Amino acid sequence: QPPPRVRVLLIQIVIEFQPAEIGVHHVYKVISQRSIRSWPARSWSLIDDLWRRFAIGTLSLGLSTPIAAEQPESSINPFETALQTSPTDLLFPFSVRAENSGITGPIIPDPRRIQPNRPTVERPLQRDIEQHLQRDSGRTVWEWQHLTGDWSGLRPALGERGFNLESSLTVDVSRNFRGGLNSSRTIARQLFDVNATVFTEPLGGWEGGTFFVDYQYQSGPFGGILTGDFQGFANNGTDGISQIAQLWFEQLFLDETWRVRLGKVDANSQFAFVEHGGEFLNSSMGFSPTIFVFPSYPDPASSVTVFWTPTDEFYAGAGIFDGDANRGVRTGLHGPLRLVTASTSVFVVGESGLRWGTEPTELQGRLGLGFWHHTGVFDRFDGAHQAGTSGFYGIFDQQLVWEIPEDPEDNQGLAMFLQIGTADKSVSDVDLHLGAGLVWHGLIPMRDFDGLGLGFSYVRFSSEPGTNFSTNGELATELFYKMQWVPWCYTTFDLQHIHDSGGDASLSDALVGTIRAGFLF
Repeated sequence: QPPPRVRVLLIQIVIEFQPAEIGVHHVYKVISQRSIRSWPARSWSLIDDLWRRFAIGTLSLGLSTPIAAEQPESSINPFETALQTSPTDLLFPFSVRAENSGITGPIIPDPRRIQPNRPTVERPLQRDIEQHLQRDSGRTVWEWQHLTGDWSGLRPALGERGFNLESSLTVDVSRNFRGGLNSSRTIARQLFDVNATVFTEPLGGWEGGTFFVDYQYQSGPFGGILTGDFQGFANNGTDGISQIAQLWFEQLFLDETWRVRLGKVDANSQFAFVEHGGEFLNSSMGFSPTIFVFPSYPDPASSVTVFWTPTDEFYAGAGIFDGDANRGVRTGLHGPLRLVTASTSVFVVGESGLRWGTEPTELQGRLGLGFWHHTGVFDRFDGAHQAGTSGFYGIFDQQLVWEIPEDPEDNQGLAMFLQIGTADKSVSDVDLHLGAGLVWHGLIPMRDFDGLGLGFSYVRFSSEPGTNFSTNGELATELFYKMQWVPWCYTTFDLQHIHDSGGDASLSDALVGTIRAGFLF
């Protein structure tokens, strides 16, 4: 007979997410329990020992007093202990309980002090969709383009008919080693994304049309509770979302020189994006924080955008977006038509730029200049009100070196970017932003798809009376190494130093590390 405590437990795990609170609440329900009596006694002895170690030790890590093995069996219920345990604490036993950190309520960042973070903005695949949908049949799982493979040929077959489905999971674990607000906690965040692209031409013969829908689910505490930084050291942090982030239709006209997009759009997918800044984790590497009313993650917005690309070397575009996020409206939770049905203010943006080195073997570069204006009413720091606010931004991307210039499909080499942004200091916490970075892919031999990056982002705080900043600005320095294990899995090791975090002179400089794991399904 097996020891009485040895059971096979079938567990149904129900996860209930509370977006305004720290972490995830888990309910564990035992739906059946039965003894197994057919195994040899020696096996039962071993299992009994493992069960005692796992159930009494691991399930109680970090969140409750360990249950002594000498307690009567009737008093030991590891699943009652699990009711208080989050998966983060099981996977990372060095994490600290929220109640031990002095945090007793919901973490709701002040939107004026913490800029909206954004992950890498999901975009539809290129129009030549077949080259992205290689067949995985006959290959090992490590050579697959997606963790789920090509679905026995179904994925490329759908691609040939104009339909593509992508999904990804990003998991971050961050710890602030010193300074900032809290250097005794480790936190985790997760972002799950599913998006579908439908090209109308192969599907029904309608040339130049594209439908795109993108769903996002995010959980985990906001990174600013560790560092108190203004810029946001993690670009997937928010207060929890479950939303259709993008839903739009795009049509190309006149030999694909004109592009019109209607619907709910993440503005950073078309404007102010930094091509060589996408692998950095700091939010300011993606777009300038001077655009403090930017309708991007986690609050994309209903919009109409138009782009004109007469040649490969020149482009110009403009967009009008629902601007009610300025009034506290979560535009990310609303539908694609709110711009015309309910919006009381708008965000208008225009960008024009030049590209060079457009051939694959050349050193590509881009210079983009943009202007934005918001028509809403803003509170000035002097206590008055102001109708509307505006700003400028500029982006410079340049490939500096190709390791194998004669191979157009090889991505190894050194690239750089520069950023600048301005805003009205009477209503914006930041009136100047400067950013720069270098990224080298394939620096280490035999690691052709890895990336090493070093970036700097400086924001100058408004000097207007009433801002309450005690330093002139904040400087974030970021160093990362991204290891691309297989096409569908990568890990980024990231370290950031935050000088004058949040413009608060009472805080010492923060040093925060993050490990990010990404999976493509």
